[in-house]
Amino acid sequence: KPKHWGIVTEADSHKPIGSTVVRIFDKKYNKLLETQVTDAKGRYGFLANKNLYFVTADKKGYERFISEDIDLTHAEAQTIERPITLKKVGDTPTPTPTPTPTPTPTPTNPFTDQSV
Repeated sequence: KPKHWGIVTEADSHKPIGSTVVRIFDKKYNKLLETQVTDAKGRYGFLANKNLYFVTADKKGYERFISEDIDLTHAEAQTIERPITLKKVGDTPTPTPTPTPTPTPTPTNPFTDQSV
């Protein structure tokens, strides 16, 4: 287990978010290496070799987080414990699409099929 932890928090309240799925990937091959679920305090931590990585975090009701590249090719520390901030879905205003007007059908006489 890592000595230090990365913590997943909410963008607005800065409160830890438990039960978040955090994944670590090998950057070169885009290969999933490990998956963890954060504890009630939002903690996670990955032990890693010297390599290039990125992490993702997913939680229902929040936007997916994808980290910048994490370069451990020359690092002494072999743990990944970056802070992760998740934004709630809908926090960023999205433009509302303008509704397209629907043409009204011309009423027809059912007996003659002619316009009224």
